[in-house]
Amino acid sequence: MWKRNRWLGRTGVAVMVAALALVSSRSSMAQEASAEVSTSGFSKATATGNTDHDLFAGSFAVGYFGVRSVPIAINPQVSEAGGVISMDASIGEVDAPVLGVRYWFNDGIGVDVGLGIRRWTGSAKWKRYERVPGDPEAAPREFSFEQDGVSQTGFLLHAGLPIAFAKEKHYVFELVPEANIGFSGGTVKDQAQRLPSADRDPVVRDDIKLSGFRLDIGARVGSEIHFGFMGIPNLALQASVGLMLSMQKIKADGGARPPADSSTTVSDAQPGTTFQASSMEISTTVRDTPWAIFENTVSALYYF
Repeated sequence: MWKRNRWLGRTGVAVMVAALALVSSRSSMAQEASAEVSTSGFSKATATGNTDHDLFAGSFAVGYFGVRSVPIAINPQVSEAGGVISMDASIGEVDAPVLGVRYWFNDGIGVDVGLGIRRWTGSAKWKRYERVPGDPEAAPREFSFEQDGVSQTGFLLHAGLPIAFAKEKHYVFELVPEANIGFSGGTVKDQAQRLPSADRDPVVRDDIKLSGFRLDIGARVGSEIHFGFMGIPNLALQASVGLMLSMQKIKADGGARPPADSSTTVSDAQPGTTFQASSMEISTTVRDTPWAIFENTVSALYYF
């Protein structure tokens, strides 16, 4: 059901973009170059210009820039088999949608700057009971156990250089060289409950540190459609495709375990281990599904 709803949402966006492009094209042909757009309530729209884009040279816009995730190592597991101690982990994502600003120095060139951030922590607490060992008639003894969740932090920085190549009444055709750089981190704590009958704390592993890195370099081409045909040229929708070089890395490190009994040999102890994985990909921003053009390639801006 979730996948079906996501498909319907993306399909709806596709229909909306196509409809806006059609309406914009017909409106441009129907109006003269000097036609005025109703701009009541918008401060910048009182400026003169032959196109909606001209109204916002020297103006700022805020919006979502179509990128949102930073890789991170997840589900680390330390194991020992055949005398080999190792760690394995999987690749996951920290969701940090990039919000930012666009500024046009003039009607031909501008700059994009954006930041995405996410911090997650959590914990769970249980009230439990232990029956008294060797005394089934005794009342169970109450104890509590609290466990921290896996913490996650992600930062994602975006920079772009939009260049306007062609424009009509309600849209502008753009090339946007851009780059994204992201960092993530987290901690997994090995926590075990101590029973009331235990004479010492349970043996636990050291914390496992998680991290991730992302670097994208590429460019997009597409249209920025202003809603001037609806009387709100301050609102614009971008749709673009492009080519991107993407590099990603993840790492999980730590997890050392002390001996079960420090007064004996350390033969059962385990040192900390490390797992790392990296990848590099060059690809278009439209991938293996027909609706992928609307995933991370459509964004909205509002000009002031």
